[in-house]
This record gives sequence, structure tokens and C-alpha cells, in this order.
Amino acid sequence: MNLLKAFYNIGVYPNQDAAEIKMVRTINLLAANTIVCIILATIYSYFFQNNESSLYTLLSLPLFASGICLNAKRKILMAITILFLSSSFLLAIYSLRTGEDAYTHMLFVLNIMGLSLLYRKEKAKLYFNISLYFTIACILFVLISYKMHWFLDFIDSSLIAKEQRELNFYILLVFALIYSFVIVTSYRLQYKQMQDSIEEQTVLLAEVNHRVKNNLAIIISLLNMQKNATNNSETKNALQDVHDRIMSMALVHQKMYQNKNKTSIELGNFIADLVVEIRNSLDLKENIMYETMIDSVRLDVSIAIPIGLILNELITNSIKHAFHEVEKPNISITLTKKDGLIELVMKDNGMGTTLENLNQNTGIGMSLIQSLVDQIEGKYSFEVINGVSFKLIFPYK
Repeated sequence: MNLLKAFYNIGVYPNQDAAEIKMVRTINLLAANTIVCIILATIYSYFFQNNESSLYTLLSLPLFASGICLNAKRKILMAITILFLSSSFLLAIYSLRTGEDAYTHMLFVLNIMGLSLLYRKEKAKLYFNISLYFTIACILFVLISYKMHWFLDFIDSSLIAKEQRELNFYILLVFALIYSFVIVTSYRLQYKQMQDSIEEQTVLLAEVNHRVKNNLAIIISLLNMQKNATNNSETKNALQDVHDRIMSMALVHQKMYQNKNKTSIELGNFIADLVVEIRNSLDLKENIMYETMIDSVRLDVSIAIPIGLILNELITNSIKHAFHEVEKPNISITLTKKDGLIELVMKDNGMGTTLENLNQNTGIGMSLIQSLVDQIEGKYSFEVINGVSFKLIFPYK
């Protein structure tokens, strides 16, 4: 048992990448299975069926053995390539020797299937292409040989058709079992690795969101302390603006930390909570009504944060400047998704202004909105009808 375990771990070293370890072990299994099957098939065919053609299969043994040696020297991709070149070469010789092509071409197909499973890394493209094109070249060479009647003298005439088909079938069965084993083993290992990686990333993302949220909460508390410590109204207003902007970002990370999906948030819940946070942070004299009609949309954090900051600027601006002498102040927010685009509209029924004033506004708020809209590759416009309406259209990602 210890000997088998040692052979299974040939080429495995401490601090090696997990995916690489799985590939190394898969190569060892593939090579070992192939060598054992070739030896057993040759013994059976030569001594029990008097089939001298089986000796040709022994030509590939040094190549499969060299694959294990390369694996041990950490030349994994070269080892895989040697294994597949050996398989293709062996199949080509066997096809020409027996004069039967139907079953052996099935083996070529299995060979190509194995290729697609063992080559995973970006740097493996060259090795993958060499193995794939060599296999295809072997297939074409065998087909052309049959059509052009080449190597007729090489065909083993001692085998009758029934024995040829039976032998081909047995070899096909052995190869199918080997490749099936490799495919299933590789799939299970890769799937488990993928699941472990996803779980690890989920935990790390949750921890990152939690720390970011806590750090932003500390900054918000410091801003509140500084705001309460000053008597200057302009300073207080400036600190309040910074407070609200940071709060909108902290809310995104809080939502991501609370949700199972750590990379995106549900926009409807986020906007509802954002409105509540803004109302709680401002000293409001008016009882403002809020209306929201928002489609079910999940957005990535890279989009959600700019949207939150834009809405924060718009809502805060409306609360501070739009509702003087308005009896029933109202803010409506609608968000719809259609044809790969998202349309966000925020409207108030305040005193309004003019488009000229909006376009000439060079304050921090407007500059921030323009920058955020560019960041999400969107377009925006203002409209003044019974208040101010802001429309933003951006691609859904």
C-alpha cells in the first residue's frame, strides 16, 4: 500500500499548487494504467493467441515511462504531451497493422477527450495544440493509408476478421475504461477544488466587506464627532455632505455582508434603506413622502456604489433646496430594466429651477454626478416640469 501511495505521489512536492498536484496524480494514474494494460494485453495476445502483432504495442512503453519521469521532474505539461503523443502513435501503428479502422478511430476520439480534460492552464496552449494536431494527423494518415492502399504488406494477414474485431473491441474496452476513470477522477477533483475555492473566496469576501463596513462606520463616527464639535454652519454642512456620501458606500458593503451573494446586491432593498439613512441623518422639518417603483435587479458592487452616491446627491439636494413652501413634498424613484439597459428616474415636486441653472452648476455635487455617470458608462439628463426630474440610463452588467 505504501508503495502504491508513493507511486501515486511521484512529482508531488510541498507548497505545490493544489490544481497542479491533482494534475500530477492524474498523469501518474493514466500512465500506470496504460503500462499495466499494455503489458497484460501483450502477454495474453502473444502467448495465448499467438498474435505477433501485439509486440508492436511494447514500443510505446518507454514513452509512457518517460512521461512518469518527466512528471517526477516537475515538467508536467511535457509529460502530458508525451502521453498523448504516445497514445496517438500507438493507435496509428495498431490501426495499420490490423487493417481495421472503425474501432481504433473510436480510440482516437477518446484520446482527444482526454486532452480537453488534462490541459487546464493558459500556458498549456502550445502543448495542447501539439497533442491535438498530432492526434488529428495520425487519424488522417491512417485514413489516407486505407484509401491509397499503403502499408498492405504491414497488415497482419494471420488474423482473421473475427479475431481482429474481437481484439479491437477488447482494446477499445480497456482504453474506454482507462479514459473513463481519468475523466471521472479529474472531474471530481476539479469540481471539489472549484467548490473549495468558491467557499474560500466567499469567506474572504465576507471578511473584506465586514472590515470595510466597520472602517467606514468609524470614519462616519469621527465625522459626526467633528460636526458636533464645531459651531460653524458651513463646516457642519460640508461634514454632513461627506458623512452622507460615505454612509451610502458603507450601506453597500453592509448589504453585501448580510447577503449570501457577496459580489452583488438587490437594488430595491438598497435604495429603500438608503432613503431611510438619508432621512435619519438630516434635520428635517418637512414630512417628505417617498415613492419607489423598482424592478428586481442585482448589481455588482462596482455599479451599486456609484448609483448609491448619485442618489445620495440628488435626494440630499432635493431635501435641502426643493421643498421650501411646498405643502406635500414628494420624491419618487423608479428603476426599470429593459433590453440590457437600466433606466433610473428620480423626481421631486419641489420649487424647481431652470435647465440653464442646472447646466451651469459647477458645484462638487454636479461634478461628482458627472464623474460617477461616466464611471458606469451611462448617460443622464435633467427635466424641469413641476419640479426637477433626473433620468439616468446605463448598461446592465
